[in-house]
Order: sequence, then C-alpha cells, then structure tokens
Amino acid sequence: SSRGCVVPMPYRTALRRLLADPKVRATMLGLFGTGWVREGFLSWFGSYLHATAGVEVGSASHSAAAMAITLGGMVGSLGVGVISDRCCGSRRAPVVLACALAQAAILLCFPAAVRAAIASGSAGAVLPLALLCGALSAPLFGALTVLMAAASVELVEPSLSGTASGLLNCAQYVGSGSSTLIAGAAIEWLGPDALFASLTLGAGLSTVAWRG
Repeated sequence: SSRGCVVPMPYRTALRRLLADPKVRATMLGLFGTGWVREGFLSWFGSYLHATAGVEVGSASHSAAAMAITLGGMVGSLGVGVISDRCCGSRRAPVVLACALAQAAILLCFPAAVRAAIASGSAGAVLPLALLCGALSAPLFGALTVLMAAASVELVEPSLSGTASGLLNCAQYVGSGSSTLIAGAAIEWLGPDALFASLTLGAGLSTVAWRG
C-alpha cells in the first residue's frame, strides 16, 4: 500500500523553492560570512602571532589563546541562545546581527590589542591574548550555533528540511574555503595585519544579511 508515503520533490524544484525564500537566502549569507570569519581566524591566527610577536605553537600564550577559543565558543553558544529566547522573543535575527557587529568591532581592534598585549611582556601577554580570543570566539560560535540550529527546522517545510540543511552547510563551507584563500593572499600582499581586515569582510556580510 502506498498510503502514507510521501513522494519526494524533484531536487531542482526543491532548490528553486529554497532559493526563492528570502529567509533562506539571508541565512545562507549569514552562514557564508560566519564561516568566512571562523575558518580564516582558525587557519591564520597562529601564523599571525608567530609573524608579529614570535609566539610559538605550544607556548603559554598560544595554548592559552587556543583554550580561550574553545571556552569562548561554549559560552557564546549557550549565551546567545538564552539571549535570543529571553530578550528577543526567540527571534534569531537581532541576536545574530549583534554577534556580527561584535565580531567586526573586535576584528578591527585585534592587531593593536595584540601588540599592546605583547608589549606588556611575555608573561603578562598570556591573559590579554586569551581574553581577546575568547571575546571573538563567543559571538562567532554563538552566531554559528543559532543559525545552524534554526535553519532546516524553522525556515522550511519538513519535506525540504534535509535539502535546506545541506544548502546552508554548503554556504558556510564556501565561505570557509574562500576566506582561507583570500586571507592568505591578503597577508602575502599587504602584511600580517591584513588578516583582520579580510576577516571583517565576512562579519560585514553577516551584518548585511541580518540588518532587517
């Protein structure tokens, strides 16, 4: 018996329907920008510290920064969800917009803050570097968590949730791959500080996606 069976929508039709939805497009752009910042930062930050401050992999400063990225991501993932529910009526756009703006502000201040931390001495640089990385990681991974949690469940009908999830993840990975290449080129042409200018582009895209 075929009763109860659901005939799947043709793939091209599903994609056209998803891409015609402005909420899906905004989420794709937001995930593209968030993936851009995440992968560019994780891929190049260690090289940046080494080039600008001689911080070696495995040193106290490097290890503290790496741990702070994880802890900041945990705090951001939990905190952003709570803020969305309690302060924004479970609406995601306002909190993701705030995260994108926070990312942009921190990225623009990052080079000067790193140099100030390093100038304080090798021992005194550990805590400021860790706090700086955690401060960026919290809104970065908080936004990523909120976007991914919402996408395929809330934005589309159940019959399209799998395709929507794949499409949105694809947007994030396109952003991640693009950032790795563009950040590397910017560093080679303009110097280490260009890393953060290139990453700010991703935060800017997320801001554009959620400005409404």
